Amino acid sequence: MKTDLTPEKVNSLLHELDSLKKQNQEVSQAGFDLISAQTHLQSILHNAADGIITFNPDGTVQSFNLAAQLIFGYSEGEMITQQAHHIIPCPDWSEHNAAAYIRYFITSREHADIPLLGKHKSGQDILLHVSSAAASEQSSELFEDDPFAEEDPFADDTIEDDAAYDNLLVCFFRDVTLNKKIERELKDHKLALDNAAGVIVRDQQFNVIHANSKICKILNTSEEALYDSGNCLVLCPNNEDEIAEQIKAIVLDGKSWTGELKFNISNGNKLFFNATITPFLNEQGTPYQFLSILFDITEKKQSELEIIDKEHRLSSLINSANDGIITITPQGIILSINPMVTQQFGFTKDELLGQNISILTPSPHRENHDTYLKRYLDTRVARVVGMDRYVDAKRKDGSLFPIQLSVSEVKLNDGIIFCGTIKDITEQKKMEAEISAYQNNLEYKIKQQTHSLQLAKEAAEKAQKQAEDANLAKSEFLANMSHELRTPMHGIISFTKYGLKRFKKPEMGQKDFDKFFRYFTNIDTSSSRLLHLLNDLLDLAKLESGKMSYDFQPTDLQQLVEKIAMEFSAKINEQKLNFSCTVPSFPTKLVCDSGKITQVISNLFSNAIKFSTEGKNITVSFTQTTINKSPAIELSVIDQGVGIPESELKSVFDKFIQSSNTKTNAGGTGLGLAICQEMIHGHQGKIWAEHNPEGGSVFKFILPAQQKNLIF
Repeated sequence: MKTDLTPEKVNSLLHELDSLKKQNQEVSQAGFDLISAQTHLQSILHNAADGIITFNPDGTVQSFNLAAQLIFGYSEGEMITQQAHHIIPCPDWSEHNAAAYIRYFITSREHADIPLLGKHKSGQDILLHVSSAAASEQSSELFEDDPFAEEDPFADDTIEDDAAYDNLLVCFFRDVTLNKKIERELKDHKLALDNAAGVIVRDQQFNVIHANSKICKILNTSEEALYDSGNCLVLCPNNEDEIAEQIKAIVLDGKSWTGELKFNISNGNKLFFNATITPFLNEQGTPYQFLSILFDITEKKQSELEIIDKEHRLSSLINSANDGIITITPQGIILSINPMVTQQFGFTKDELLGQNISILTPSPHRENHDTYLKRYLDTRVARVVGMDRYVDAKRKDGSLFPIQLSVSEVKLNDGIIFCGTIKDITEQKKMEAEISAYQNNLEYKIKQQTHSLQLAKEAAEKAQKQAEDANLAKSEFLANMSHELRTPMHGIISFTKYGLKRFKKPEMGQKDFDKFFRYFTNIDTSSSRLLHLLNDLLDLAKLESGKMSYDFQPTDLQQLVEKIAMEFSAKINEQKLNFSCTVPSFPTKLVCDSGKITQVISNLFSNAIKFSTEGKNITVSFTQTTINKSPAIELSVIDQGVGIPESELKSVFDKFIQSSNTKTNAGGTGLGLAICQEMIHGHQGKIWAEHNPEGGSVFKFILPAQQKNLIF
């Protein structure tokens, strides 16, 4: 047989064989190196300081490192291949796909410092700093075409590149809950100090380098003007130089100074402060800055001066009073009297001063007074001798006359004295005797009327008690009925959804398929509507029985509204409505139960959409206001729908009540607005309805920015 092999050809083939062997060895070594590098990388990621979670495109967890286990409280075995929506609470549109929600959150937040809300295994909320990276996995087909899949109504708004969902998502988490809390506390402490006191910071030469708004407001000047005020330690050039030098010497020695300061400001007025000046020391113990904290006590000082002035005027007033005024010691010795006392009793001033009060108070009044003094001196508990007591007094000539005596205790620096006001009521007693007979007759008639009113009151109280008992029984009945009906209703809905899923790929004729599919669709709609009614009844029962719990947390109302609006966007687009939300020019953060407020806003949005026709407008706006003298936010939902008659604007919030304009149009249970009202009242807020001048209705509610008796 003839062959083309030659020695040269053989040598060439042998050379190529050696080359292939060498390449094979290099490829094998590269494979080993790659495996080693991957193993090393996995070890680094698993032991990284940040929590690292790898998500599959369907939202299930592929990896869960040690730091993530510490952050969320779950072990790796509890999380691998599981959905992560219980550690990353997801909105309804994400269908429990935490990976999809995290992608949306990262791309839609305004800046990277906004934390993601997470949930620890213990149930506590945690704030997370999150970042991500996509890992390609081209060898696996992650999504199949599904002819029955519904179009994502948010696809155009949140995802620019659907291909990103074909990759693994690697997320890096850091728990910033404590950091955010510390930042908030520091901010609150600084705000509290700025609101309470003036703050001035000076450099080593006592030049002003910072002044807060409080001190600028007190001094009616600007911070820039304080920078040019010189290097006087106590700020004001007109202050006493000797005091300033004494303070300088103390703080330059590294010690703090506390005391009162007086400022003579340019308009001639005086300001008084309680001041503390503290030096900041460097490592060598030398002051390099000085912090002055100034509390304005000008009003207190002015009050003290006014008190002195009032004492002088009081003395003049006492001497000219129409009633007798007398002061005595706890032992009953007369200390002072005004001129009216001498007129009432016929004694001169010299005859009374230094004498015992018994000279003016015959028995038994003297005995009552002595008993009181003994009890006071023994126990130090008694505080008032008598207030508006009617007693008999004795003149110098021995005659008795009725007086109205008011005696009170006055505290002095060296003890107490008693001050008595004596009013001669001789004429008053005569007048009282004249009207006594008429009063007795009038009292008899009043008693008769009172008896009749008492009988009517008892009947009304009995009827009220019966109504309260009936209302309580109704609430208990609603709670029990809701509990008993919800359980089987969940089974109906689950079976219906199973039937719908089964008939999406029927093996029967198209006509039968359409028929059964329509039946199950109607069952699903009716079951969901009935479950919604039962949920409303259960909420109503909880609210009326006072068992509804609230989880008050800091919440941004604007972000909450935007989130709810996004959930309703499909329905808004379907009805071709024009929806707009004004952007407020003020912060919309407040403390509320975000779940309850979401339910309220969702109900208002649902009603506005339900009762509006194609092409109409729905507008949401925010207003900064107050409620019970506290800062608050007002939210308005304005539609151009069928509207509510004037006479029904209040009654639409009653239970089981609907507007006559909507009863025959879109149905409803008449519970939604009643529940909204109870939830708003639970937030110490207010909700009401108004007419829209352009047609339709305006629903408004006000929520306070803070909830009383809550501490965060």
